[in-house]
Amino acid sequence: MTAKIRTKSAQDIQDSIFRKMPIGKKIKLASNFFALARKLNKSKSFYGTGRIIVSHRKHPKQA
Repeated sequence: MTAKIRTKSAQDIQDSIFRKMPIGKKIKLASNFFALARKLNKSKSFYGTGRIIVSHRKHPKQA
């Protein structure tokens, strides 16, 4: 007889860990993610795609 080996995906493992986590820890985790997202969003205006880059170098024309 051959035994079927069930491998868990990363998502399955993450879901299992999150299900076992206490409510207070879930709330703290969500709060930390929210704070990080706000910080990244604020920094985006200075360092991200919203920044205007001025180049003094002439770019060759494409044929």
